[in-house]
Amino acid sequence: ALVTSLPNFRVFSPSSDEEMNQVVRQSYESSGPTYIRIGKSDGGFSGSFPNSIIEPYLVTTGSMESIALIAHGAMTARVHGLMSSGEIPNLDMWSCPTIFPIPQSFMEILLDRYTDVIIIEEHLETGGLKSMLLNLLGQTSTRVHGICANRAFHHGVGSYSWALGQHGLGNQ
Repeated sequence: ALVTSLPNFRVFSPSSDEEMNQVVRQSYESSGPTYIRIGKSDGGFSGSFPNSIIEPYLVTTGSMESIALIAHGAMTARVHGLMSSGEIPNLDMWSCPTIFPIPQSFMEILLDRYTDVIIIEEHLETGGLKSMLLNLLGQTSTRVHGICANRAFHHGVGSYSWALGQHGLGNQ
């Protein structure tokens, strides 16, 4: 959250090797500062990617046209897996490797297509993608919902699945 207040700072959260390659290349070629958030999971997303995957892109087209899911980083593979297995409804799902600044073209898509946007992220509600979208879409008719990490410090060591459960992002 702090780096987004700095001038010309860009924040990325890639969800796959392909996205990481694009983000690193873009960061190297950029003249401004960049923060790349690297997730805690080794479960990278693999799917079909557009030519330039720095911009948010549609991963799957769902059956509920007015609701979109947006994920970034390790949550992209997790959400896609849950959707593929039928554990969560089949919705339009977006991968959003660019966390800040959020591209204006993506904001226009969200406003034009969806009444509800659900962000699923390994981040607290404050300072993450959800709070940025809420800030940008808050005065519109598009509702923003978030499934985000709990604000708590946890004592313990465990697997990635255990950590997700501790932060309220498990399968429950």
